[in-house]
Amino acid sequence: PRTPAPLPTTPYGRIAFVSDRDGGLNIYVMNADGSDVTRLTDHPGMDWDPAWSPDGQHIAFASDRDGDLNIYVMNADGSDVTRLANSPARDSFPAWSLDGSRVALNSTAQGLYDFRIHVPDAVGSNFTLVGFVGAGFPSAWPPDGSRIAFSSHQTVNGEMNGGIYTMNTDGTNGEVNRDIYAMNADGTGVTRITTHLSDDVDPTWSPNGLWIAFTSERDGGEDKGDIYIKGLDGGRVIRLTDDASDDTSPAWSPH
Repeated sequence: PRTPAPLPTTPYGRIAFVSDRDGGLNIYVMNADGSDVTRLTDHPGMDWDPAWSPDGQHIAFASDRDGDLNIYVMNADGSDVTRLANSPARDSFPAWSLDGSRVALNSTAQGLYDFRIHVPDAVGSNFTLVGFVGAGFPSAWPPDGSRIAFSSHQTVNGEMNGGIYTMNTDGTNGEVNRDIYAMNADGTGVTRITTHLSDDVDPTWSPNGLWIAFTSERDGGEDKGDIYIKGLDGGRVIRLTDDASDDTSPAWSPH
């Protein structure tokens, strides 16, 4: 049999993810090798979409624990849960700016089915609308904070296409790239990371930029996701969770 390509530097840090392994949806954290799984939230409501702050001290997440779906922030150990904004809209998919001062999020504030990307201020009381009509889910900010990467279903040349887009923080100058790829911030150097018949989604970078963690149903079938990592050297995919539950939405800590 063919010998797998050597893996890059051993993965380190922690990965937050969502699981229903204990009933409901809660946020857990584990080491980057899949060990030491720890539950961070324990609430009758549903908690999902974890996102690490740039300093690794906090995690933003979406929850319906108070009735409406809003964004909350907690310490990295699960303590001191605070609601970022009290909105009657459905807010989800938080993504921190790299200076930690802003959180982009998906919101229905402009209408029940009018999904757009909003950027709240530091205390969550004011929002700036920046997204497109359609399901837009913010993913990552570049170091200079000038653009936001996000996934969305957009109409391109008369056809509906799902893919990864980037745009300025004022909502202008959108670009499209389909499927999961790694690329430079200016769109060059596009490299395909995974190739599989199953859906590979929710990519998140390791702190050293040599690994990507993601969700896939490749070993569990429909509605049975697990967390995987893959090195950028083209080596093998490593499965981190192997549980009867649905494990999704990995978020790699920045340290």
